[in-house]
Amino acid sequence: MFGKSKKNSPATPEVELTAELLQLIAVAAEAQDARLAAARTDLGEATGWSADLAAGTISFEYGDKALTGPVQFIGSYAPDAQSWMWGWAVAGLPDHVTSSVADAAGYGITNSISALTTPKLAAVDKSLADELAAVAIHLSDAGTLYRGVGGSNVAYLAFGELA
Repeated sequence: MFGKSKKNSPATPEVELTAELLQLIAVAAEAQDARLAAARTDLGEATGWSADLAAGTISFEYGDKALTGPVQFIGSYAPDAQSWMWGWAVAGLPDHVTSSVADAAGYGITNSISALTTPKLAAVDKSLADELAAVAIHLSDAGTLYRGVGGSNVAYLAFGELA
């Protein structure tokens, strides 16, 4: 993932892996690993999922019942294009489902971390997409990471307590 050279248009810059961003990635990855391990117990038997971004909820289906909780849209990853787009940059999404990732962008502005403030990034593989999402979730305490595949893109969501 690190050190790959790829051609990109100037409108879609590559991620600048500063020392501070690498430190955030390490801390965030550890925190998400713990949350994901705890969530696997609950989500392991899910037969499906759906998100209602207008309502700000995500549901995991288990046969005739569902667990539902709050959701935040963190970003979207396009594997074929190897690009990442932050949730705050996606037109038409309600503010209440992008507030956490907007908080992370604010942190990026305050601390001059361009990877958190650039709407769309190039040369992003799945590992880096996971890391960027984990950083945003960690900075905003948005919950637990969930990757939802839809078509050729992957939606990165964070969910809170499910009931």
